[in-house]
Order: sequence, then structure tokens, then C-alpha cells
Amino acid sequence: MSQPIEHVWRKDITGLRALAVLPVLFFHAFPDFIPGGFYGVDIFFVISGYLISGIIFRGLIKGNFSYATFYAKRIRRILPNLVVLLLFVAVLGWLFMTASEMITLGKHIYSSAGFYQNFRLMSASYFDVSSEAKPLLHLWSLAIEEQFYIVFPIVCVLVWRFSKQSIRALGFLVGFVTIGSFLFCLCVSNDTFRFYFPLTRFWELGAGIVLAYVETFLSFDSRRWSVGVRNAVSVVGFAFIVLAMTSYQQSIKAPGLFTVLPVLGSVLLIAANYDALINRTLLSWKWMGFVGLISYSLYLWHWPLISYLHIIDPQAPQWYFLIALALAFPLSILVYFFIENPIRRSKSRASVVLLLGALVACFAMGQVIKKEDGLPSRPIAEVLSFSDDFNYEMVTEPSHLLGVPVRVTDKNQFPEILFVGDSHIQQYASRIVDLAGQTQKSAAFLTNGGCLISNASHWEGNREDCLTKPKQLEVLLQDPRIKTVVIGQMWGSYMFHPKMKNHFDSGIQAYITWMQKYRDEKKFFVVLDAPWDDGSYNLMQYINRFD
Repeated sequence: MSQPIEHVWRKDITGLRALAVLPVLFFHAFPDFIPGGFYGVDIFFVISGYLISGIIFRGLIKGNFSYATFYAKRIRRILPNLVVLLLFVAVLGWLFMTASEMITLGKHIYSSAGFYQNFRLMSASYFDVSSEAKPLLHLWSLAIEEQFYIVFPIVCVLVWRFSKQSIRALGFLVGFVTIGSFLFCLCVSNDTFRFYFPLTRFWELGAGIVLAYVETFLSFDSRRWSVGVRNAVSVVGFAFIVLAMTSYQQSIKAPGLFTVLPVLGSVLLIAANYDALINRTLLSWKWMGFVGLISYSLYLWHWPLISYLHIIDPQAPQWYFLIALALAFPLSILVYFFIENPIRRSKSRASVVLLLGALVACFAMGQVIKKEDGLPSRPIAEVLSFSDDFNYEMVTEPSHLLGVPVRVTDKNQFPEILFVGDSHIQQYASRIVDLAGQTQKSAAFLTNGGCLISNASHWEGNREDCLTKPKQLEVLLQDPRIKTVVIGQMWGSYMFHPKMKNHFDSGIQAYITWMQKYRDEKKFFVVLDAPWDDGSYNLMQYINRFD
């Protein structure tokens, strides 16, 4: 058996992490700046596949591979930063999110803690506008990595043992995983499924694994090549990555055939070795190495800052996002040096147990947030609940006036004010109830959603619940105790709706007739249209939650 190349730390690979994370950061903050910046995640997959599989392969050859040691290192590497992040987004959610948003966050917290966030997100698109309001969206990639490394080491060890340490059998496994995943990726037509499903992503990890395999078992060493050849390899690899990130268009499937560019580019840069042109210059610069060291922390922390900026101030100017990126760096550095790195270097078994316990606690926290309906009693949740709240039937009481069914603000007092119309007058119920209480007056509502009260017409045609409204209104208008009548309808819709155009003019004339008939006894007010659309308008996109 050939002797494997001894693994040494390479600062150029650390620099390659920086080349992966920086485009992702700028893509998330300014999507048009680097249209293919998200390919940095694919580079991370290649690096991870190369480094982690190298650990496994060298352990198999030396006969000292240990599941416990392997997973303990993964736990110390991944969980410290992740646990702090999950707590951080929960605290910000408590301060700034609506109840419905908090429910979604709770689901994402326990899905991230359980490393199946990618499956949670498969029902939505990575490129949706709504994605901006998901602070843990980016953890889909971490979930895929961990899903792979839960299974892959076990399968490797089983194949190695049952094949009697056959390099060929292990190579077949690596090739099968990589090629099979790539072909499956090309066959999947659903964009969202292809983006989040692990089997469409494993080939990117597999590309790095293939390189680690040939280095470990087949004694591949690019240092046997001439410097000129390796320089060319590194330049081509870097060019592939730059080309992918700058020329991506939305019509290109991701991942897909085009993804071969950043994946192959990453493999070529790693294979070219540390003293090749791009590796010894750009990737080995000190500042690139430093960014590479904190790249995991940067990746975790940058997106929640950007996402919460979208949530808190949907109309934030672009320079706010530059500030968010700038804040991500000191925050990531603090977490790296004071939390992630000390715990990762710890050899204590207790640290592993405590980290697992903290992860379970985060999972439980997410479940509690969901089951408690997003904690709606929080001050911010109570205030923002009015943005989409329609509580007409909650704040008014059913009653009868002169035999006419109505809803009133106070059953113990005959109403002086009558509100007439559809849901566009019902929407003022909360304010009306408040004012009625302040003025010690009572109000009544004669309303029906979608119904032009004055001529009993409805969008859906002649409906039974509308037919009686004109006669009921006539009865109420005859009572002199009703001093004020306020009419509010969805006027614009009735004017232009295909089924209402023939009724609108007669309905307006009926209202005018009543006003003229009772003008000496009552005051009439007409409420014009409140802004309305087809349902696409989202008020929350215009509210600054700092205010």
C-alpha cells in the first residue's frame, strides 16, 4: 500500500475560505454586485469534503479512526458558534418580530438545531423576497454538511472493513457518491428541490473527497509537476471561480452544470498546492488568511444581521447594509476568539456533553416558541398585531334594533350613530369602539362584506344575505333616535367589477335618495375608499420597527 501524503496545514486553503465567504457576504447584502456570489457556498463544500475526508482516509490507513473522536471534533468545531447564534436570533425575534414571524423563527430554530433546515426550506425558494425575513435561511448549507458527515464516515469504515481494506472498493464508493449525486442533480427539474436536497449537493463535497482520495491512496502530489504547470492550474482554477460568480444569470440552474465551474476551480486551486501562483499570492495574503480563519463565524453571523435589518426597517437605504456587513466582522472576531476557538481546542469530554445539551435546549426553545403561538403577549407583537388584524366581530356585539339584526358597541344604550356598508366600514370597528367609550355614546353597524347595501347587490350575484339590507336600512333610518349615518363601501371595486357595474349607479342613486329624504333629521357622512389592492400589498414592508 502506498504511503499517504502527510497532512500539513495550508494557509492557501484558509485563504480559499476567504475567497468563498466574501462573495457570499456581498451577494446577500447587494445581490446585483456579485450575481453569482452564492457560489462561495459551493467552494465551502469542496474545501470541507477535501479536509474532512482526508482525516477519515488517513485514520483508516493508520487504523486509528475513531467515531467518537471524529464527532467530538465536529461538535467542538460547529456547535459553540451555532448555539450562540440561535440564542441571538431568538432574542432579536423577541424584540422585533410579530407573533406569526416568531412562529416561523421557532420552526427554523429547532430545524437548524436538528440540522434539517434544508428540508424546512424546500417549500420556499432561496431567491424569494420573503427569504430576506428568515434570519436562519443560510443554515441550510450547514445542515447538508452535517447530514453528509453523519453518514459518510460510517459507510467508509464499513466498506473499508468488509472489503478487507480495499482501496478500490473505497474508491468505488467515492466515485459512486460523487458521480451519482451529480447525475441526480442534473436530472432534477424543480429549482427549489435541487437547491436544498442533500443528494443534489453531495457531489460538490465529493469533488473535494475525490482529490483527498487520490492524494491519500494513490500518492497523487502536484508538487511533482513543474512550477509553470502548477501556476497555470491555479490561474485556471481562480478564473473558473471568478467567471462563475460574475457571469451568473437567473436563467442558470443552481446547482447544475454551470456549478462545475466554481467546484472544479476550487479543486484545481487546492490541487495546485501552496506555492502555485494564486495560492502563494492572493490566497496566502495575511488578511485573506485572517478572514479565512473567521470564515465560519462570518458566514453564520452576517446573514442574521442583514435579515433583521430587512425585518426592522424594510425601507432601509443601501448603506445600512454596508454597516451590517461591517458589524459582522467584529462580531465574528469576538465569537471566534472568545467562544469558538477556546472550546474547539478544549480536550474535555464535558465540553462535548455541555454543547450537546445546549443544542437540545435550543431545539426545545424553538419548539416552545412555535407551540406558544409566537409569544403574542410580547409588546412588539401586540402592537404589530394591529397591522393585519380584522377584529370587527371581536369588538362588537350582535343585537337587534327595531327587529333588524345589527352589531353594536354597547347593548345597554340605543345607538345614536349608524355605520352602513361592507368590510371597508367594518375595518374601523376598533377605533369606533374606543371613541364610543370616550364619548359615552353607542354605535350600530348594518354591514355585509362585499355587499352594496343600497341595492342589495353582491360581487357573487344576488345573495340572500344582501337582499334584505335595503329594507333593513330603511327601517333604521325612520327612527329619529339615530342622529348620524356614516356610509363606507369599497366604491372603486363596485364601480369597475364586471358583476357590479350595472348596479353601481342605481346603488349611488338610492343612497342619494335616502340622504335627501332624511337630511332634516340626520347628518350623513360618506367615507371614501381606504387604499386597497388585490392582496399583494404588505403593510409590514413599510413599517420601521425602531420607531
